[in-house]
Amino acid sequence: MVERLKVAFLAIALFLGACVNPTITPIVTALPPTVTPTINPTVTALPIILSDHFVSPTGDDNNPGTEALPWRTIQKAVNLAQPSETIFVRGGTYYESIQILQSGKNGLPITLTSYPGEIAEINGDGNLALYSSGPVSYWIIENLTLRSSNTHTVRFGWFHEAVTSYLTLRNNYIFGAVFTVGNHQLFENNEINGSGYTDSGGYGGINDSHGGFGDDATHHNVYRNNYIHDFTNYNARGIWTQGRTHDNLIEGNRIENIWTTGLGQCLDLDAGKSGLVQWRQIVRNNRIKDCSYAGIQLENVFEGLVENNIIRAEKGGSAGVIVINYSPTIGCGVGGENNQYGDTNGDNSCLGDLTNTVIRQNLITKNGAWDWGYGGVLNWGAGGLKILGNTIYASDSAGNAAINFQAPTAETSQAIIQNNILENGNGPAICAHSFDSFALDQHNLMFKTNFDTIYGLGTGCTETYSLADYQRATGQGVNSIQADPQFENPASGDFHLLSTSPAIDQGLSLGLATDLDGMPRPLGAGWEMGVYEYQPK
Repeated sequence: MVERLKVAFLAIALFLGACVNPTITPIVTALPPTVTPTINPTVTALPIILSDHFVSPTGDDNNPGTEALPWRTIQKAVNLAQPSETIFVRGGTYYESIQILQSGKNGLPITLTSYPGEIAEINGDGNLALYSSGPVSYWIIENLTLRSSNTHTVRFGWFHEAVTSYLTLRNNYIFGAVFTVGNHQLFENNEINGSGYTDSGGYGGINDSHGGFGDDATHHNVYRNNYIHDFTNYNARGIWTQGRTHDNLIEGNRIENIWTTGLGQCLDLDAGKSGLVQWRQIVRNNRIKDCSYAGIQLENVFEGLVENNIIRAEKGGSAGVIVINYSPTIGCGVGGENNQYGDTNGDNSCLGDLTNTVIRQNLITKNGAWDWGYGGVLNWGAGGLKILGNTIYASDSAGNAAINFQAPTAETSQAIIQNNILENGNGPAICAHSFDSFALDQHNLMFKTNFDTIYGLGTGCTETYSLADYQRATGQGVNSIQADPQFENPASGDFHLLSTSPAIDQGLSLGLATDLDGMPRPLGAGWEMGVYEYQPK
């Protein structure tokens, strides 16, 4: 009734406005910095149709679907819903596999939501709980519990079947995996629980793919502020972008316990196959913990940005961040508006190609040692990697390094390493097959306990150098420091700086206005090395 009164008042206001023809001054509301508004200066009045639908476990599909006389099945409401309409689902469990066939419109989405204050669950049992068929767009799915034992609980689009667009999935509690072939999707504020999930295909959490449709299928998606946890199935991922996807934003998610006998990647940007490449993916402000293989892995990714993430390996794990480009054995592709990324010479290889990927201001820590041959940041064959302003720590070491380049110079060239704090127990801070991989290595603070040699050379980092020896041999290491960084309490996970830290005021500006805590940079006479500005107490 309230909504109908609102519509009536709005209609009267529009009528009076048309009579007096006033000048309308728009009200502009500030948006978060990560949101770019689309401005449409010409506003066309549309007829407003209010037709809410209601579903209840005590309803009947022969009813009219009103609040007083609701339908019994959600599928009935979904089949009849039109653009701008809302389906309210009363509390209870609905054993259905909901198929979405029609679309809303731009500015007039169809909304499927629980009735305010009630918990509505869609249980697909062994089937998908919710899925689309065909090129569906403009839906909002929110405030529901979704559950199934299928490979996917929610699926929008599918391989060689259809591409979806402008779908919003938010504020839901989801048991199982979510999958999309689509663009301009928004998945935010969902809790995605993998407890009991057993699929062995590598799925888990949120998964997307180009689906065999090429570059125009899956792009400009936002995966934001989701809590994804406890996927322990074989080769599990927390967020998995597959194939030729690009321009996605993966931001503010909490991903925990992606723990398996297989790979176990909390976040995998995966173009590791012939013909595949990804570009302009942004991964920032995520909190990642306990990934059995890697916290973040980039495979054939170009112009990526990995920034302001916290990766903690408290239970174990091979590496914090892995960057890998593939040879023709696995393959690569070419992508971008002008075919500017990836396999630009047509040899089916991205090995050694310049990615221009930036890994900046991330906190990467492990209780113990990174696995043999791995490290806090591991580079397997990507050129043009920029590793800037990170704090990377491991309490022990075994044939690894805080930053580890485990491929020849031809495959890892033109790297820039600046402003990092690197502590790696009793092992090297930086290791490479050849120091010629580094175009620029300077303004880093490096430390390992008990030993003077902080650089490693070769497979297993067995040939070691002190900072002074490295500087004489290479001419690199300008303004770098070999000293204890003096963290507040690394044993308890506090990597803020003590007032006596040699990292204070010794860093470089890397284009960020704030540190990992959101404090202004710089706070003192200059930038600090690592992720935190010193905050006087």
